Amino acid sequence: MVMIAQKCDFCNERAIYDGKTIMGPWAYMCKEHFCTYGLNVEGLYSIIALADTGATKVCTFCGQQKPLKEFYQYTDKKGVTRYRGECKKCNLEEKKRANFRK
Repeated sequence: MVMIAQKCDFCNERAIYDGKTIMGPWAYMCKEHFCTYGLNVEGLYSIIALADTGATKVCTFCGQQKPLKEFYQYTDKKGVTRYRGECKKCNLEEKKRANFRK
């Protein structure tokens, strides 16, 4: 399987960040556009790195860098396939905590 580097939503550079923007929606951003438009608040962005073994992402819950296969995919309103901010393990743990509270 070939991993494709994600492009910045504002320009054609390789995206380094996946995060919330000051305009509201989330976006893939290069470093320049993250400094301009990104919200630099913990939990509202994650870092995407392209390693030799494939793409990786930092989980917003546990803070560990993991391969993209450890994150759930979803399709946003624009039809772009994205990865959730939390890894599958953290997502399942949060669901268990939420069900236990009910």
